Amino acid sequence: MELLREITGRFKRPPLFTSSALRPICLAALVNDIVINRRQTIVELGAGVSTLYFAAVFKHYGIPGKLYTVDEDPAWLGYIGEQLAAEGLAEKVELIVAPVVQYPTSSWYDKASLAKHFPAAAKIDVLMVDGPTAYTKEKARNRELAYSFFAEHLAENSLVYLDDCDRAGEKSILQEWAGLAKAKGQIRYRTGGFLLKGAHYNFYPL
Repeated sequence: MELLREITGRFKRPPLFTSSALRPICLAALVNDIVINRRQTIVELGAGVSTLYFAAVFKHYGIPGKLYTVDEDPAWLGYIGEQLAAEGLAEKVELIVAPVVQYPTSSWYDKASLAKHFPAAAKIDVLMVDGPTAYTKEKARNRELAYSFFAEHLAENSLVYLDDCDRAGEKSILQEWAGLAKAKGQIRYRTGGFLLKGAHYNFYPL
């Protein structure tokens, strides 16, 4: 948690944590991973407080990284963009508006909108999934398509993170992704689902 506190101290206005945000301990794990394992390309599904922290890590730790943040709500992305600009972090982030559309088994981001930003050659070090919204029974499977869409873009050594794994929908999705990736999925800190591919140094906070 020390690294998270250090980054928080660098903000002009500390980001506001709400009940919709990642738990601080889960965010601390992701921030640790970026620094320790030198992650440079991050795709974030669902904008929020994590967007500000990821961009700040790139800036303050001299990591030549880029964050691609996807959200279905243009107004919310606009707010996040304003916060990034106020902190001098806007150049580290590409904000992507992608509407949520219906697929056979669930709703997810419009794939055509995403494909414009992620060419086949793109390699992703961290895929952080906290969107689209999936808090009701009807939306419980709304995040299931994230892995299959981005699988070909994942780097050999990469991390996939799925938030809200205290819910039945996300728990089952994490298990399915682990099977697809032929890797072990772990739930830590109650809500954080971690799926690691390849080599990495330990980054989990105590």
